[in-house]
Amino acid sequence: MPGRSTTEAVHILRRLMEKYREKRKDLHMVFIDLEKAYDSVPRQVIWDSLESRGIPQRYIEVIKDTYAAAETSVRAPVGDTDFFPVEVGLHQGSALSPFFFAVILDELSRYIQAHIPWCMLFADDIVLVAETKEELNVRLEEWRTALEQRGLCISRTKTEYLHCQFCGANEEDKDDHVTIGGQEVPRTTKFKYLGSFIQGDGDIDSDIAHRVQAGWKKWRAATSIICDKKFPEKLKGKFYRAAIRPAMMYGTDCWPIKKNQARKLETAEMRMLRWMCGHTRLDRIRNEVFRERLQVANISNKVREGRLRWFGHVRRRSQSAPVRKVELLIVEGKRGRGRPRLTWDEQIRQDLTELHLSEDMIYDRRFDKPILRLSTVVTPLKIPPHRNFLPRHHPTENLKTPQWSPHRKTSPFVREAAGCVRGVERGAVPAQPTNSFPPGEGGGVPSGARHPAKASGLTAVHGLMT
Repeated sequence: MPGRSTTEAVHILRRLMEKYREKRKDLHMVFIDLEKAYDSVPRQVIWDSLESRGIPQRYIEVIKDTYAAAETSVRAPVGDTDFFPVEVGLHQGSALSPFFFAVILDELSRYIQAHIPWCMLFADDIVLVAETKEELNVRLEEWRTALEQRGLCISRTKTEYLHCQFCGANEEDKDDHVTIGGQEVPRTTKFKYLGSFIQGDGDIDSDIAHRVQAGWKKWRAATSIICDKKFPEKLKGKFYRAAIRPAMMYGTDCWPIKKNQARKLETAEMRMLRWMCGHTRLDRIRNEVFRERLQVANISNKVREGRLRWFGHVRRRSQSAPVRKVELLIVEGKRGRGRPRLTWDEQIRQDLTELHLSEDMIYDRRFDKPILRLSTVVTPLKIPPHRNFLPRHHPTENLKTPQWSPHRKTSPFVREAAGCVRGVERGAVPAQPTNSFPPGEGGGVPSGARHPAKASGLTAVHGLMT
C-alpha cells in the first residue's frame, strides 16, 4: 500500500469485517510473517528488482558500491572474531533499506497479488483474505513458492490464521486446516496487526484494553515528571497531551466504539489526571476541576474529533483509492435477524447528529479544526464545578451560589466560548451556512457558503481545552 498510513490499512480490514458480519458470511485471514526478512535477501535480487523498476543504472552502481566489501565480526565474552564478508541481506539502519525491501517484495509478488482488500502489503506485514479455506490455502501456497524461489522464507511459527466466524455456526471442521508446505498454520482468535488488535468476532475490546495498557506504560515511565509537585500543572497537562494521550488514541479513528467501551478510556484517563494533581477519588473532587486545571479535554471527545477528521479524509479520496473501494464493496447475502451491530458508518452518523453537522461540512479540509474542536468544549463548559464537591482550599468554595454564571470575573475569551456552547446546545449552529467564501476543493460546500467557525462563533474556542 504505497503512500498509505497504518490507519488506512486497519480501517480497510475492519470495514471489510463489518460488511461480512452484517451479511453473516465468514472470512478467513492469514497474517504472514517472514523469517529474518532484511538479513535473507540475496544481493542479486536487489539489483534485479531495481532494474525492473526502471532505476537508472548509474544509481544502481552507486548503491552497489555501498554494499561492496562489507565485513563484520562477532563480539563474544572471550573476545572478537576475525572479520568475515557479508554477501547477503540489506544494511541494518540504512535509510534506503525499507525502500529496497518494499520494491523487492512488490516485484516478487507482482503476478500473485490480489486486489485490495483481499491482499494487503504494508512493509513486511502481509495479509491474505479469502471467503473459503480452500481459496486461502491455494493463495498461501503461491506466496510460499514465489518467496522461497528468491531466497525469502515464511515463518511457520509466527504466521497465524484468523477465522472470522460470522455465519453463526459453532461447529468447526477439524479436518480442514490452513497449511504452509504441508505444515498447519497456528490458529488464533485475535492478531496484532500494525499496532491494532484484530478480533475474530469483529469487536474492539482487545484493542481498547491494549490502548489503556499502552497509556499506563507511558504514564509510569514519566511519573518522575507528571507526579512531581514542583512542576506546574499546565506543563503536566501539555506533557500528557503530547506523550501519553496519543498512545491511548492510536487506531481509534476507525473504532465503532460503544458507551461502555468509551467509559474504560475515560476511567483510565481520570485516574491519571487525579494522580497528576495529587488527589484520589476519596477527595470527592469533580472531574471537570482536574480537566480545567490541566487544560485536558475529555478523551471520548478527542476520539470523536479524530474519527470525524478521518471520515473527512476518507470521503475526500478519489473513487479509485483502496479505502473508497472497500466502502463501495457489496457483499451478497441477507442481513441476520435482530438488532444490527454498531458499525463505523452508524457511529459517524451519530457523531454528526450530536454536533449538529452535515456531511457537506466535512468535505473541505479548512473546516476540520473549527468544526471538530467543537466536540472538545461542549462537555467541559456545560457542567460547572459544584462547591459541594470541591476541597476547602479551592478558590470557589466561598461563592454565594453554586451555579456557574457568565457574569463572574472571567476573561472575554471564556465568556465568548461559553456563549458559543450555549448556542450549540440550543441547536443554534446552522446546518447550511450562508456567507460567501470560495468553495472548497472537496466540492462538498456550495458557493456562497459561510465558514462554519464564523457562523457558530467558534473563532474563540480553538485553544480552550485540547
